[in-house]
Amino acid sequence: MRRLMILHFLLLGTAAQAEPSLQTPKAESAGNESEESASGPRVHAPSDYDLALTHYQAGRFKEAVGVLRTVTTDEDEKAKASLLLGTIYYQKKKRKIAKKYFELADDAPLSKETAYAYGAFYLESEEYTKALKGLRTNIKLKGPNRSLSLYNIGVCYFKLGQYTRAERYFAHTGPKTLPKGLRLERQRYLAEIRQRHDELLNSFMNVESDVRSLGSGARDNDSNLADDDWSSATVTPTTWGLLWKTGAMLKQESNQNINRGNGRDVSDA
Repeated sequence: MRRLMILHFLLLGTAAQAEPSLQTPKAESAGNESEESASGPRVHAPSDYDLALTHYQAGRFKEAVGVLRTVTTDEDEKAKASLLLGTIYYQKKKRKIAKKYFELADDAPLSKETAYAYGAFYLESEEYTKALKGLRTNIKLKGPNRSLSLYNIGVCYFKLGQYTRAERYFAHTGPKTLPKGLRLERQRYLAEIRQRHDELLNSFMNVESDVRSLGSGARDNDSNLADDDWSSATVTPTTWGLLWKTGAMLKQESNQNINRGNGRDVSDA
């Protein structure tokens, strides 16, 4: 019996000594796996601006503003944060604060989220060049309020005195896509542009008539000039064709644009 007990303890001791050697490869394998994971690709955490943009897109403006105000390290991130802050405050109709942040943004590139608000704000501020920058970018990036962007681009060009361009954008704006008040404004703008084109055409015609009468009057009052001298100075319709043809072409373009804008939408500006 004593021999059996001694044999039993001997077997237990041998197993205990052998057990660590069996576990060592597992420990080494685990260590190798941890080293591999440490040397593998790391997932970068989203920036503060990206987090704020996520809040903004979900309609959580308060949370977005809180995060955007903490963006102070990277200059590019700060400029983008200022644009988004300006957009949020413009949408909340706090124009003075929006202006502050839009000006802080300097020349930062506009995004799909900020372009329309930037353009609309500067249109209301009567800074039409900056307004065009925002509105045209919004069209290019396929941002929101496309129809309003087209209409407002037309307003900008009208205010800048570029009536042919303004007419083109008004014509490209589908009337049914605008609120009723803006539909009426659009028609008023088109009517005024048409009137200006007609006035320009009439002015060309009047200039031609005045030059004709001036040439004939001068010839009647000066009998000392030979017929050959006057033949080179006589004004003919061909000589003045460049003047009145421009007005006629302008009127034709006006007719085409107005007809295009009455009831038919154009897909692209």
